[in-house]
Amino acid sequence: MQNNRKLGVSLVKIEYSYVWCTKRSIGVLISDVKVRLEELILEKLTEIGCSIIVLKVHSAYVEMKVNAPENISPLVIIHNVKKHSSRFLRKEFQHVRRMPSLWTRIHMVQTGSTLSSSDLKSFLRSQKLTD
Repeated sequence: MQNNRKLGVSLVKIEYSYVWCTKRSIGVLISDVKVRLEELILEKLTEIGCSIIVLKVHSAYVEMKVNAPENISPLVIIHNVKKHSSRFLRKEFQHVRRMPSLWTRIHMVQTGSTLSSSDLKSFLRSQKLTD
């Protein structure tokens, strides 16, 4: 019963897998930016009542799997994470601030099982990423 939430007399397990990319597929998510992004994502997810199951930060995209309460939609989760992380990364890192926008508006979300490698590759191809 790993990653379950007890709510009253119910056990709830809602998992979402996300993938999203940097604007123009620019690989800025490295070294200090990568570490700080991981901290910011954890901070925001904890604040809204979610927990991280898997978090993989690549140079130009992020893969994340979260356990979420039933009253928060997948869109609200990703919107909060992207907004929060963009605001602080742009404030703290000058080379990120120079970008017109850190994240694309597009993301992929899947419920339940882990994101398949073919789905991930397909999404990254659609975003013109080969990482």
